[in-house]
Amino acid sequence: MKKITVDQVIKWKPCGYDGPDNGKNYTESKVKKLFGRRKHMSVLRVLNLKIPSEDRLWAVLRPELIDEKTLRLFACDCAERILKAEQKAERKTDIRSWKAIEVSRLFVYGEATKKELDAARDAAGAAAWAAAGAAARDAAWAAEHKWQIKHLKEMLSRREKP
Repeated sequence: MKKITVDQVIKWKPCGYDGPDNGKNYTESKVKKLFGRRKHMSVLRVLNLKIPSEDRLWAVLRPELIDEKTLRLFACDCAERILKAEQKAERKTDIRSWKAIEVSRLFVYGEATKKELDAARDAAGAAAWAAAGAAARDAAWAAEHKWQIKHLKEMLSRREKP
């Protein structure tokens, strides 16, 4: 598994990296403090840090750290989970969103073309705009981030095993 360094995190310009060292901003000194004496951290170690979940996800969901196949499948799992939650709450889901997930998974395994993927993405985008009135609450997002981190750890752990 790829490693993350302090220099990489600073290069990615985390929230407040060039702002005052007020304890909330991810200044270079705060990032160094998170790393402690380590020169680098694994993706799994970053996912275990005691910082907000959205910050952990921001740091690791990068193509230079996680291969495209895993990132795409993770995104599909997250999107499908949201659609299932919508159905469970008896809210209508748009077939275009389900189709985009299906085509994206097929693309991972070479069973859909880039053109099909682009068309499915565009259709799902149109569906998202059509549904854009329903904003999630902070607690729902926090719970979702918790699941996303747990799920990503499981996916990455499986990939590390021989």
